Amino acid sequence: MNWTEIEYDNIKHLLAKQRGSVVIDNLTLLQALAYMNKNGGGWRELPTDFGNWDTVYQRFRRWTKKGVLEAY
Repeated sequence: MNWTEIEYDNIKHLLAKQRGSVVIDNLTLLQALAYMNKNGGGWRELPTDFGNWDTVYQRFRRWTKKGVLEAY
């Protein structure tokens, strides 16, 4: 699944605010999580199109701890 800008605009207010030095934006993160959900595999196998796998993983972990994704 690829999130479009319009779809993202409808939910971005529900996501955690980006602060500090942001390497990837929330839209890219959502697309990376959708890719992982669809294709499985390990985090290290995430295509570099989504950025560094560890960056995606760390933000996913922070969001999980904060309950950001529980509403979905």
